[in-house]
Amino acid sequence: MLTANPKLSTSACMQIAEVYLENNDPEMALFWMERIPPTEQFRVDAQDQLLYSIHERLGGREKMRETAWRLFRNSRSSGTLDMLLRALGESERERVLEEQVEEIMESATLAYDDASFLVKMERLDDASEYLFRYRDQLDGNRYHLLLPLAKALEEGGLFLGAALVYRSLLESNLGRALSRHYHHGVRYLKKLNALAPAIDDWRGLLCHEDYKEELLEAHGRKRSFWSKYGL
Repeated sequence: MLTANPKLSTSACMQIAEVYLENNDPEMALFWMERIPPTEQFRVDAQDQLLYSIHERLGGREKMRETAWRLFRNSRSSGTLDMLLRALGESERERVLEEQVEEIMESATLAYDDASFLVKMERLDDASEYLFRYRDQLDGNRYHLLLPLAKALEEGGLFLGAALVYRSLLESNLGRALSRHYHHGVRYLKKLNALAPAIDDWRGLLCHEDYKEELLEAHGRKRSFWSKYGL
């Protein structure tokens, strides 16, 4: 019997709980989730998502809030925010957002998920300021995370923030020195050319023309790049 086996794995307990939940028995689903040792750290988010669904079905709002806060603090996103607000009430949205923006802006290090969260919440001014504040931590190699941020800031008129991200992407592209990828770098540089006239205050950063001069000095020998660019 399953109930006689005290050493079922976390995955097994979760699978059994899911079956009970799908069959409209949240009480038994919770029973199986509670068999997972509290020290077991395997698939924590998946455990909490399942627990949240169980407590929601049971109508346990306090447990919903507790679980939703864990999920949200572990990974701020529109999805985890929606879960949290189902537990707290939609009327709490602005208060929660203001608190989270303040917490993000006071963090010690850059977190791309937090930057993305600010963008998705349409807090573009905050996202731009956040990226400016932690600009030295931008890693252009993480283009799959940075490019959506740059595009969103550009479309929202936050041109300095967008330029910071495009500069990071460009510098990474040139730093890798892979000629087959230079067309991406050329696109970033042309994007910077287009953004520059709209930026009145560089806030202590090199203006675009000075930046291009430094770029040429550092990477002038990469003729394949500059040929693609048109020099």
